[in-house]
Formats: sequence, C-alpha cells, structure tokens
Amino acid sequence: MWGLYIHIPFCLKKCRYCSFYSVPVYNSPVAKYLGALVKELDFVALDNPAFDTIYIGGGTPSVVDPAMLSRSVDKIAERLQIGALKEFTIEANPCSLNREKLEQYKALGINRISIGVQSLNDEELAFLGRSHTEKEAIKSIELSAKIGFSNISVDIIYGIPGQNLSTFEKTLAKIVRLPVSHISAYSLSYEEGTPLFESVRSGEIKPVNPEYEAKLYRFLQDFLDGAGFHQYEISSFARNGFKAIHNIKYWQRESYLGLGASATSTDYTKNLRWTNIPNIFTYINSPMPVRHTERIDLKESIIEYIMLSLRLTRGISTAEFNSKFGFKIEGYVPEKLVQDGYLRFERGRLFIPPEKMFVSNEIISTIIDNVESELIQLYNPS
Repeated sequence: MWGLYIHIPFCLKKCRYCSFYSVPVYNSPVAKYLGALVKELDFVALDNPAFDTIYIGGGTPSVVDPAMLSRSVDKIAERLQIGALKEFTIEANPCSLNREKLEQYKALGINRISIGVQSLNDEELAFLGRSHTEKEAIKSIELSAKIGFSNISVDIIYGIPGQNLSTFEKTLAKIVRLPVSHISAYSLSYEEGTPLFESVRSGEIKPVNPEYEAKLYRFLQDFLDGAGFHQYEISSFARNGFKAIHNIKYWQRESYLGLGASATSTDYTKNLRWTNIPNIFTYINSPMPVRHTERIDLKESIIEYIMLSLRLTRGISTAEFNSKFGFKIEGYVPEKLVQDGYLRFERGRLFIPPEKMFVSNEIISTIIDNVESELIQLYNPS
C-alpha cells in the first residue's frame, strides 16, 4: 500500500530555524495552488496503486481555509484508489487551530493531528520565533481531544540555547499529562540560509555544545519511556498502538506519492524517484511540475536500506537484507562498532542500542562508508 503526501507550503511567518520550503500565506495564490495539486495528477504515471495513508504537511496546512483544502483533497481522492485509510494526518500550529477547523478536519476524515508545539516555555518559543504561547499550545491539544481526536502528535525541540534540564523536564512533564499519543523530538539544527544560521555565524548565538545536547537526548529517552512513550525511531516516541504509520513507510522504503511544490515521490516497484519544482508560482504555471527524476540503482538501494532501517530501533533483519541483496551484511559491519557497543546483533537483527542513538548519524555513516567500498568490488569486479 502507498502513502500520499500533500505539501501545503503556506505559513503565517517563517520560523527562524526553518529550512523547509514555505511562503507567507497572505497575498499568496492559495486557491490556484490547491487547484494545481489536483492538476499534478495529470502528469503522474502510476499503476493504480492503493493508498492507506494521507499526510498533509507544510508549511502550516492549518493556515489554509479548511473548506478550500477539503475540496482539493476530495478531488485528489476521486483520482486515486483510496480505500479505508489507516491514518490521515494534518500538521497544524497552535495559533491557527480553532474549533471550526478541527470539526471540518474531522468531517474530511482526518484522524490524526500533528501539532508543532516545540516547547512549553514562552522564552524558548520566543527564541525560536514561534507565533504561539505555552497556553495556546496546551489549549490547542485539549481542544483537539475534546473535538474527538484520539491520535494527537506533538513536535518538540531540544538543544535550544538557554534550555536546561529543568526547563526541558517541565515541558515534557506538561506534555505527557496532556491527551497526547505521539511525540516527535528533534535537536535544534542550524541550516544554512536560515536566520538562525546567520545569527550563529555572526556570533550573536552560541549553539548548545554536543555533550549537553546528548545529555538532554538521553534524559528525553528515559523520561518518555517512564511515561509510557516508547521509542521506535531516532526522533519518534509513541504510546502503544500510536506509531506514525505514514512516516514508517518512509523508513521501510514503501512507495509514496508526494504532491505539491518541492514534494518528492518514490515508486520502489520501479526504483524511480522524482522531485517537484520548489517554487509555488512556477509549480502553478509550469506545464510539468517535476524538476528532477532519478533511477535508484542497486548501490543506492543498499545504502538507503541501511540508512533508513537503522533509524528504527528494531534495525535491520539480517535474513531480509541477505535475501534482498544477495550478500550478508554481517561481513561488512566494522567489528569495532560492535565491540564498543555502538551496534548490536541480537535475534537476527542488527540495530543501534538506545544509549547510542544520539550518535546514530556517525554510526550509520561509518557502516555505509565500509559497505560502499566493498560494493565496488562486489558489483564491479575487476
């Protein structure tokens, strides 16, 4: 089954740390853009796959009039084979949610709300450039539950300059007492091209040191586990039965269709990936919305499989890997990573233990570098 991603790139304003493609909603051609989402299906060549998840992301989809959004989603659904949805998510920000919108989301069939809380500390929210306050964030979660949403996810950020274990614990303690079923936690990143990056480069801001950030991450893992939120991916924690089904498709390399400016699609049945034009005006007016198409070759498939699978706490099934690619991954994992506890082999699986998840990028890069050099000999023998 495929997943459907719909990109809504509009925001009230761009947060100072955000590197995703988005534009201010005011004076933007929202109606034309929503129409272009439907028109994009004219250019999509699929073999009539069935979809069981929809994810409306952004940007901030909740700044768009829900009636307009509903009409576009209904038209898209008419063109695709969408049956009983396991999960239908929309991203929202606290300051752009209200009872009327939530009721219309419910009527559209949306059954999961992902709210960009980021912090429940007003000073930290102001630093991040968020438009909401702690009270507004809490109100948006409680209102969503009152309307009938039982699957509520929140995003939080750690490693914010000025944040300490005490303020972080207070945010986590408040969140786990709320009707929340899923938490996505990300370290604050400083992406080139963002105002936050420029503030670091100018010396105005000093990032949290990596050792303290690692301490916050380990505290996060322990605290959430004790509160009934079990980690299943580097940044993802869920109560039982509430893992993000759509997101898991990405990590398990299941096919997905992405609609909208800058959206990416991957058809694993054909080993094909394509990415759309990252500009709403060009996207609306272009006779062909796709900017780039690539064929996923065997080498890239292997590397991608390793990279994505090791994001998950369950890691890689060695039997599945061996069957899929024709060689044993066990022979290509640096022994020192296992000896030093950065990787484990248990019950037929290769995985990163929880206490080493914070340095997962480095671990995965080391494995990929090792496998990549071996692949040259394996698939291009002299």
